[in-house]
Amino acid sequence: MRITVNGEVVEQNENQLPFTLEELLVLRGFASAGSTKERELGCLVVSKDDEIITQAEFATTVVKEDDAFEVLRFVGGG
Repeated sequence: MRITVNGEVVEQNENQLPFTLEELLVLRGFASAGSTKERELGCLVVSKDDEIITQAEFATTVVKEDDAFEVLRFVGGG
């Protein structure tokens, strides 16, 4: 399956399907699978095919062939 993440075409193994946006974010390194996952996911804004996906929808949004995602991460500092 082919999807696009931040302009990069990604080939996903068909044996891992179906999978969710949350799983994709972990696989692509935007969040860890450990205890800090929820905090890390909370710093992300994701659009799918130009529509914003809320954080509450990350775990239920199924990734499909030819989906295009843009992922932004907010960071603090001074």
